[in-house]
Amino acid sequence: MKRLNNKGVTLIEILVGMAIGSIVLLAAFTIFNYTSSSYSSTSKKITAQEEAEYASNFIYELLVESTDVRVTHATVGSGLGSARCKVLVVTSNEYKVDDSTGKNTAYRKYNFVVFNEDTNKLYFTSGLSNEEYSTAIVENYTNSINDDTKLLAEHVSAFDAEAGNVLEGESVNYSLSVSDGSGNFSVNNDVYSRNTEVKEATEEPTEEPTTAP
Repeated sequence: MKRLNNKGVTLIEILVGMAIGSIVLLAAFTIFNYTSSSYSSTSKKITAQEEAEYASNFIYELLVESTDVRVTHATVGSGLGSARCKVLVVTSNEYKVDDSTGKNTAYRKYNFVVFNEDTNKLYFTSGLSNEEYSTAIVENYTNSINDDTKLLAEHVSAFDAEAGNVLEGESVNYSLSVSDGSGNFSVNNDVYSRNTEVKEATEEPTEEPTTAP
């Protein structure tokens, strides 16, 4: 008669099994951690790219319709902690019906792209006026910014612009960089206004925004 083996599992076998199980769990955790980290990094890069492209396209559309572009500085009010900000002032023409006369009246539309270097945030505000450009107009409109109600982009590590005489066919250059953790994306673009008076009618008036990773 054959006897059954009732010896069971030895302590050594248990220890070997635990060691193998630990190795498998460690490998699984390492793979999961790497995948999660890679996904997070990729997600941040995509977010930075989308944010930079959105802000760039917004500024591009303003510049295409511009009749005057200036770069200045202004102290923005308490909503942003009285910060000293770089301001891109883009002026365009806009017509609206005058309630008193019923006729179309020409206005200057002032568009302000405001970069707060302390908070790394980019804001936008605008308004209509019959007044000539002045520092008072810049300060008046930029002081209306408070909190994030007029936020154009955040995590903006750098923003710069160089204005040209758009009515004489000079381009306006702007650049911005968005950095969100491991994600970083930069845009640099030259734009020509379609309102220029010296460009040939058959010449392309603008350049599409270009991006550089």
